Amino acid sequence: MQYEEGSSVTIPSGIVVDEVNVEENDCVSQGDVLAVVNQVSVRRVMEDIQEEQDELDEEIEDSKDDADSQSVTSKTEGNVKKIYVQQGQEIADCMAEHGALLLLSIDGSDDEEGTGDELAVTATVGTVEEICVSEGDDVYEGTVLFKITNDGQSVEYQELLAKRQELVQSLQRLTVLSKSGVITAEADG
Repeated sequence: MQYEEGSSVTIPSGIVVDEVNVEENDCVSQGDVLAVVNQVSVRRVMEDIQEEQDELDEEIEDSKDDADSQSVTSKTEGNVKKIYVQQGQEIADCMAEHGALLLLSIDGSDDEEGTGDELAVTATVGTVEEICVSEGDDVYEGTVLFKITNDGQSVEYQELLAKRQELVQSLQRLTVLSKSGVITAEADG
């Protein structure tokens, strides 16, 4: 048998271990019982997770119709050299075609030949709701360049759904733990 790097076992916070059946550096086989857990503590953690999930469901319901609106601001001072994006245009379409939404000249020049230092202003998703600058405008750090609306689900809504999915997966693992009462080795080691 060849020694392989061991792996750690993570036990959810709040679970009480009644009995540990292995010691450090023991070799185990997949399915070996590593520890026995206190069933009451497992059920208590399951109830806590279910309560958290119920609260999260209310937050999800409250945020599901929210449109995510945000402003894209300048991170430095400069001069608006070129605006590629148009009001009402999808960000992804403009980014795919031009690689940027807008170009800022950041070396103080606003020449037409494109020899100065430029900064490409980008964004990821949404629709341009309003363009707040014009070509040739001087901008400063914090100047609002565009307002973008995400017509789909808001970032907050997506984050809440992801958090809920994590809770569901935790609850599923705890249900198995509650039924068996033991933590077993997931692999040989």
